[in-house]
Amino acid sequence: MGALKCKMCGSNLEIEDSITVCKCEKCGTSQTVPDIEDDKELKLFERAGRLRFNCDFDKAAGIYNTITDSYPEEAEGYWGLILCKYGIEYADNASGKKVPVCHRISYDSVMDDEDFELVMENSDSESRTIFREEAKIIEENRKKYIQIAESEQPYDIYISYRAKDDNGDKTAVSEIAGHLYNKLTSAGYRVFLSEAALKGKKRSECEPYIYSALNSANVMLALGTSYDDYNDVWVKNEWNRYLEIAEKNKNKCLIPCYKDVDEYDIPKEFAGLKVCQLGNDDTFNNIMAEIANVVKPESVNQPAPEPEKAEPAEEIELEEIEIIEPVNINKLLDEGFSAISDKNWKKANKLFFQVLDEEPDNSKAYWGQLLVQQECTNAREMADNLYLQVIGNTSDNTYELEIRDRRQEIKDKYPVANLFSEEEYANLFDVHFNYQSGVENTKSAIAANNEHYILSDNELFKRAKQNADAEVAAGIEEFVANVNRHLDEILKNVTEQEQQEIEEARQQETAYFSKLEDAFKKADDMANANLSNSEAEYQKDHDSWEYERDNLEEARQQWVKDVEEKQKEHDEWLAVNGAAIEEWNAKKKEYNDNKQKLEYELKRLQEDKGFIEGFMAGAKAAKKDKEIMNVRIELSRLALPKEPIMPKEPVIPPEPALRREPEKPDYDIMIGRNDVLDTFRSLMA
Repeated sequence: MGALKCKMCGSNLEIEDSITVCKCEKCGTSQTVPDIEDDKELKLFERAGRLRFNCDFDKAAGIYNTITDSYPEEAEGYWGLILCKYGIEYADNASGKKVPVCHRISYDSVMDDEDFELVMENSDSESRTIFREEAKIIEENRKKYIQIAESEQPYDIYISYRAKDDNGDKTAVSEIAGHLYNKLTSAGYRVFLSEAALKGKKRSECEPYIYSALNSANVMLALGTSYDDYNDVWVKNEWNRYLEIAEKNKNKCLIPCYKDVDEYDIPKEFAGLKVCQLGNDDTFNNIMAEIANVVKPESVNQPAPEPEKAEPAEEIELEEIEIIEPVNINKLLDEGFSAISDKNWKKANKLFFQVLDEEPDNSKAYWGQLLVQQECTNAREMADNLYLQVIGNTSDNTYELEIRDRRQEIKDKYPVANLFSEEEYANLFDVHFNYQSGVENTKSAIAANNEHYILSDNELFKRAKQNADAEVAAGIEEFVANVNRHLDEILKNVTEQEQQEIEEARQQETAYFSKLEDAFKKADDMANANLSNSEAEYQKDHDSWEYERDNLEEARQQWVKDVEEKQKEHDEWLAVNGAAIEEWNAKKKEYNDNKQKLEYELKRLQEDKGFIEGFMAGAKAAKKDKEIMNVRIELSRLALPKEPIMPKEPVIPPEPALRREPEKPDYDIMIGRNDVLDTFRSLMA
């Protein structure tokens, strides 16, 4: 974003947010500033300020009007119009302070101006004070200038010309102006020539004299030998103001007088005026004749004061005044469209303006200006450039593919689906397949264009269409047809793209549900296999139990026989081995008793040793160690009696009993529910 400039010196201003008054760090002037809303407003103020700073007040006023239209509550916009209306330029006074200097005075008071009332209405108290102080100074200058202007003698003729070029050198047209000035004053006319009338005056002092001359002169001779001569800021200021005066007073006349100036370089404001081409010796006589048509000899201000002679100029040959013939509209149109073919947009635009100056409703000229505006050579090219504006930045929308509900279908087909919780099962089908499409937005854009065509708000298009002849109507029809052709192609393309997107989404849907169904099938097969195996194992176990149940009594009878036999064998075994067993048990008991007694004695001796202290403690401890050693030797000599080898003792068999009838396992266990679900989830991962 750029920066606002000081209205007085043109330096960048340092502005804080939400303030309406600031002080320029360079010139020290306190001034009002706009409350900028966006970058567009800032750029408008920058451009307007730059033009006003260069004293191009008319162009600056145009920008300020745009600002007031777009930002009607911005006081600075209306204040800019005030500065342009009164031609305000800021200059240093004797004390170095920046003060307003008027270059366009008016009989209208600043304080009563409608724009000033809007300044007051839309400003806060702080800025309002500064606006009023500035307005008072401008108003005082205006009154002072009006007094000076009213005291001036009236003029018959005002010669407008550029005295010096950008390098400060004297221009060629200034010599012509001096020559005409001498001739006209010699003929008795009071002539305003800036070099003579403003000699010795400062720039800030010139306005009342210029204002008086512009208002009193019945004729202005606008001299030029180049484009720059007519478009110099100060020269343009003169003839623009004079045209405004002449608009109100039909007795006043502006006569453009030029030499070696291309017709395209003549200001469009001169269209319709009689012009004089400077050339040979008869030129002056013809200019005099034209002046006489406006300023009658008897109305010439007599007696004329002794004119102040301009500096002697080299004699210039002046050709006969040539009054330009009526404009050839068809020729201008042909040249305009030829310039369009060459892409010379500036030249073409000037030619079409000339046509419209003569025929304000000429549809071909508006059509040509429309082509220039769009920088296109024909209707088809313009359609090729503009059709995208209909679509603009139309983006694709995201749509969700419609898919059928397969939940019940899967449950009916694969019972394993019933193993899932309702939430988990629902989540398996909570899938979305999206696709992008610009069809709806494109159709909406085309429909909107049909209701309000792409160039409906374009003034050139509206005027060309309003008064269209057959040729322009054909061009408009071709333009519309080509725009519609482009739009139909775009709609066709986005429709095909939509179908492709839908097909890709369908493929994604098919792939997902194919994977889902495959996982259900494998999980269901696994569950069925597990169920079959579990049922077979259960049945085998239950058959075994039934067999045991049916043969239990027979088994018990056999058991009784076996017990009797085993008991007999045991009795025989005991008779043979009973004495040996008793002897071994007695020895084992003796061994255990002796071992326990020695371990107790060893523990007691170790405790006694621990309490030995005082006199002869060492000898006593040594004695205990000897006793402990003896006990340990006795322990080491103890040996567990060897168990006698004897036949294995006969064992009485347990009584036969019927086990509990096997129960059929739970369904989830039989199918291996957890394993089945884990397998399914891994397949869907």
